[in-house]
Amino acid sequence: MRLQAVLNESDFAPRGGYFSLDLPGVHIVSLHSYLPWGVESQQYKWLVKDLEAVDRQRTPWLVVYMHASMYHSYVAQYMQANTFRTVYEPLFYQHQVDLVFAGHTHA
Repeated sequence: MRLQAVLNESDFAPRGGYFSLDLPGVHIVSLHSYLPWGVESQQYKWLVKDLEAVDRQRTPWLVVYMHASMYHSYVAQYMQANTFRTVYEPLFYQHQVDLVFAGHTHA
């Protein structure tokens, strides 16, 4: 399977910004924690369209990954996580995201 056949690249100009790809049985979304991500951002609007296009009958698993974590107890980065979570968590629940990977916390 060629990467070009599965990659759903965003409209964001620099390659490596945010994207999704389809593998057998799983739709994987990569978000960029440090690009604009609010509800009016290109990334958010792209994600809404991307998630709406997923056929959960053909693709039972929906996985999202990003650099910065939405949940942690590190006080110095609390607001970053909290604000990102308040924007994206409802969208993840609405589209029944099965798994979210993230990890940037220096605690």
